[in-house]
Amino acid sequence: MDTKTADFEGKTRPELPVELYTHALEFLDPNQSSSVETLFSVLWTNNYLRTAASVSSLWKPYYDLRYTQCVPENEARRRAQFGEDYYKLYMKRRELDHRALTLVDAIRLEIPGRSLRARVLAQELSFDVWDALRAETVLPLPEYFRSPRDEITGEAAPQAFPRRYWARAVQGVIARYWAVRMWQRAVAGDPGVTFEEVLLGFSTFCGWSPYALAQELDSFAANCRQTFLTQKVVLDQADPKFDLAKACDTTIFYMRAEGWMDGEDMDEHILNIYPHIPLTEQFSFPLSALSRVWLFVALCRRLGLDAYPTMALPSTTPICCVRPQDPTGLPVVVEFSSLGPSVVRPITLTSAYQQMAGVVPGDIPPEMAWRCLPELPASTWFTFALKEAGQNLTLYREEEHEDWLHWENERLCTATHAIQCATMMIPAAEPPVLIHRGDMADMFPLDAQVIMLDVLLAQAPPGSSRGNIAAAVRMSVFNSETLDVLVMRRSRYPRTDIPYVGTIIPHSMLDDRPGFELDWKVSGVDERETYLAEGTLFKRQVFADGFEKTSTQASWPERYPPVGLSKKAARSWYLNWSHFGRYVEDVSFADADGDGQPTKLVMTAEMRTLYPEDCIPEPQPYLIPRIPQREL
Repeated sequence: MDTKTADFEGKTRPELPVELYTHALEFLDPNQSSSVETLFSVLWTNNYLRTAASVSSLWKPYYDLRYTQCVPENEARRRAQFGEDYYKLYMKRRELDHRALTLVDAIRLEIPGRSLRARVLAQELSFDVWDALRAETVLPLPEYFRSPRDEITGEAAPQAFPRRYWARAVQGVIARYWAVRMWQRAVAGDPGVTFEEVLLGFSTFCGWSPYALAQELDSFAANCRQTFLTQKVVLDQADPKFDLAKACDTTIFYMRAEGWMDGEDMDEHILNIYPHIPLTEQFSFPLSALSRVWLFVALCRRLGLDAYPTMALPSTTPICCVRPQDPTGLPVVVEFSSLGPSVVRPITLTSAYQQMAGVVPGDIPPEMAWRCLPELPASTWFTFALKEAGQNLTLYREEEHEDWLHWENERLCTATHAIQCATMMIPAAEPPVLIHRGDMADMFPLDAQVIMLDVLLAQAPPGSSRGNIAAAVRMSVFNSETLDVLVMRRSRYPRTDIPYVGTIIPHSMLDDRPGFELDWKVSGVDERETYLAEGTLFKRQVFADGFEKTSTQASWPERYPPVGLSKKAARSWYLNWSHFGRYVEDVSFADADGDGQPTKLVMTAEMRTLYPEDCIPEPQPYLIPRIPQREL
């Protein structure tokens, strides 16, 4: 085939067949970010090469690698529209990515309108843009905050800290919006909601995607299947050698090997019913019986075993029932008891059966008594999990967990927020008093409108207790986005001892550990020109040692001169304060101490808006580039 194409001078030259270009592009490694950039460069070269680079098979590995999360219904519609054309699927998702990142960037840069943008991200784009947000959360850090052991090389991403922070915040509100909507369906009796999803709802309050956790379960189930092969245990129920009890016992053996069965004393713990804990991180506390039941049922179902959670009434202890394929066969029951390791027993030997002895109808044969262990609806498990979570939180407050240190307050905030939101799902329940512990606004900065007003308080009648909460939340949203309320200009006040936001100062007058001025407010009876009369107090926030410290005083001592910030202390701040990036972009060497260490921080666009006369001028903020308008 003699194909010719015109070059930029209008001359013609021989061109290779399209198939050869496509074949050459197949050698690109999808795991390298430069590969997809190469593909786009080829697409934009000319129409001839665009044909070669838009072949569906080229884009499938890039699509599978890039897009691991989605809204299933939306993905089904895209598949119906584009079939298996992965080039068109990739371009459609890429458009959604750019729309999402533009919204996130607007949230970062502009305080007014944040709630409306968050609503679009959570309700419309949702998990379809989760992967694009995840890429933002791992952007290269500023060099001063890197550890020598970091694998990150090269230049830092522009505004990496605030972009990371707001991407995580958007992921969180997307996940929690999914949870409260799913809980609504569960409480309403929707049979489509599963036991697995109900507990996953609690984990979403920690910012986890339920689909990502389901994929983690798939991975663990694959490993568990390998255990069956290693121990030569038959898993195929059509095989005459299949033994249901032995299959359940092998699954429990795998759970024990993963450490999920450690600890016979299952005392209440603030996180032991959050299913992401054993799937995603190390933990030092025993899991509750409910968590073990959840893990066991999830594994069994992925292994093809018909397991379901239930309770042996009148007891309220969660157990598992595993049914055989043969309807005439007897199931086995798995009990997770705090008195010892879990066991697999025939139905007639379980304590659950013995507890039922007095309530089983007389016309049911003893060997069929297991039918009195019903597969309970999701609403029952939601109520049960909420009760356990509330008890755990109450008991946890009476204990001290020094091993958590900086993360303790955040986990308490997360548990409190999850329980408050879940409690408001129960129509007859008295709505909880909204408790905003510590740095709640930094942990859930977008939840007030999207979660509270759009879902939990959407139908609250005015004047009712829920209606009063809705009015208070609505006013809170308004105040949080109204610059006339928020902006502080030091030129309005004749005082000269108000600290500059972002200045690195000693932790206190007693030691020279570094902290930095995070916030200042003026409070008094009269907020007019005469505001600074005698007795006026200033509220001051300093960040140090991983905590925000607030004090109220009439003035600041002059013995707080700026000090230098070491790399070690800078990295410690970043590691110990998950929303550090809401306030800080980088360090500034405009003023340095005698050792060349910075004495001031570059504050984020939000802080520069709130304190326009405090923060040093910085370059124009980074904006997500738009998709080229040319048709690909």
